[in-house]
Amino acid sequence: MATAREPQDIDPYEVVEKARAALEEAGIVFPSLGVDQGSPSLGLVNFGRVLPEVALRLVEALRRGVAGAQPIMIETPLAGPAAASDELPSP
Repeated sequence: MATAREPQDIDPYEVVEKARAALEEAGIVFPSLGVDQGSPSLGLVNFGRVLPEVALRLVEALRRGVAGAQPIMIETPLAGPAAASDELPSP
């Protein structure tokens, strides 16, 4: 069963750098990856738009990385609870 996480004070710029590094390890580049400047109080991370081929590579990398992992619940201020695995279709 998924567990809920409390919202944390997380630096979005640090998240962007971690995401960029992890994506690069998987051979994936998101040119638009950055902190959303339109809503600084929310600290949103913008992954931007990518070609379908890049999105598919991300999905494949996520599936490889989460195979056998237990899903987690993350409380988001905008959407409420969301399972990390809810967005990925089954293989």
